[in-house]
Amino acid sequence: MIAASLLLAAATASTPGAHPPIDASFWMCRAARAQQGIERRWRQFEYEKEDVVEKIEEGKVQSRESELRYVHRARPSGIAVNELIGVNGEPLPPAEAAARRAAAEERLRTLRDDPREFARSLAKARRDSDEKASTMAAMNEAFHLRYEGLDWIDGEACHVISFFPRPDYRPATKSQETFGKMAGVAWIRERDPVFLRLEADFIDNASAKFGPFATITKGSHLKIVQGDAVPGRPLAFVVDLDLYLRLFFVVHRNERRVTLYRKFKHVIPEGRQAEP
Repeated sequence: MIAASLLLAAATASTPGAHPPIDASFWMCRAARAQQGIERRWRQFEYEKEDVVEKIEEGKVQSRESELRYVHRARPSGIAVNELIGVNGEPLPPAEAAARRAAAEERLRTLRDDPREFARSLAKARRDSDEKASTMAAMNEAFHLRYEGLDWIDGEACHVISFFPRPDYRPATKSQETFGKMAGVAWIRERDPVFLRLEADFIDNASAKFGPFATITKGSHLKIVQGDAVPGRPLAFVVDLDLYLRLFFVVHRNERRVTLYRKFKHVIPEGRQAEP
């Protein structure tokens, strides 16, 4: 898939009227900066999230292990609560839905009434988003970049940048170590630069948070699709992982994990945090 993307990018680069090749690091820098804002923006939205996990054998889906639908309810404090609202594509039974809603409201009351718990939860949310943001900021240092040409996604002009690891890159955090295991292509929107699409292959084995004895192995694939959730507010729409996992150092398994985000509602202005 990556090879096909590169061929497409090379073809569009020679199209009459296309932009001339320019500095790839310029566009990667701008997109990585925008991505830092995206990682910090999630707490400002309510949205639905659907997780799908499929087990695959010999290229065929053998089972759909789970399909869960959550709603992420942000409040003026910037703290959010995940509330399960459906399983296997169906809404929860009324009694269970009411119990889930009551539990979510109780959690929100705790955050409102207990300043120490509120401060702890808010600090954790900020640490998580800051870690993701700092990881994105390192992309220019972690990868060799090459400008491939101009392409279009949904009518938007995009600069296509390919990337592969620098052998001399030294990651500053645990999450940045994955950069040394990946190579791929990014489509960066020219208007208000942001990654509209990013695809990467794992070119080496990488540790990941899929269990204490799970390793993502070479050949796994990552795809991210993003866009404006509301005008001027880009967020992720799809995170698609086609994984080849090694479990307990022996067992090998292919599974696909897709997270879909939808029904965005901007509820907190950027930069504002209310007190509990």
